Amino acid sequence: MALPLQYLKAARWPGLVILIALIIRLQPWLQTVLIYNREAILEGEIWRLTTGHLVHFSSTQLFLDGAVFGVTAYIIESRRYPYLHELYLFSAVVISMLMLWLLPDMAYYGGLSGIAMATTTYLALHGLRESAPWRKLSTFVLVLIIVKMSMELSNEHLIFVDYENDAIATVSLSHLSGVVCAWIVYIWSDRINILINLKAGKLN
Repeated sequence: MALPLQYLKAARWPGLVILIALIIRLQPWLQTVLIYNREAILEGEIWRLTTGHLVHFSSTQLFLDGAVFGVTAYIIESRRYPYLHELYLFSAVVISMLMLWLLPDMAYYGGLSGIAMATTTYLALHGLRESAPWRKLSTFVLVLIIVKMSMELSNEHLIFVDYENDAIATVSLSHLSGVVCAWIVYIWSDRINILINLKAGKLN
């Protein structure tokens, strides 16, 4: 009975994020209030830096982003890798801030894909420390991420999202930022664990 309960707890937070994204998808007025809107952010509506990632332009986009994020976040939770919540918030803010700075022509943005790239990378990085076959799978995933980013960055036309005309395109910067955020949080968490172990050693 304990094992299913553990799995249920692991699915709780990723499921909540996806549920919120689904509710927003079904309520157009929420999309208007929460979407990454460059002009509105510059006017002081800074909550959009984080809530914009929960807004999706189509059901297909929500399904794909939600599936990748949901699966990877669930595995992170079930394997008890730390700092998932911190990774989510950190990557959401950093991705939005970088787009605000580097993509001045992009008026709107939405989707969990950047954060999903962060959770996928974060999961794979932790997996490198596991035994085979998990370590081999994690290595393969990291290689796929490198290939994916190389392909996206080589296609410069896949940069902008036109929200008003319902034309959806991949924002490569959000994916690259998500990958970098995952590395930062992973390295930071590793340093924290080292300090904790050193402190515990001194106390013992």
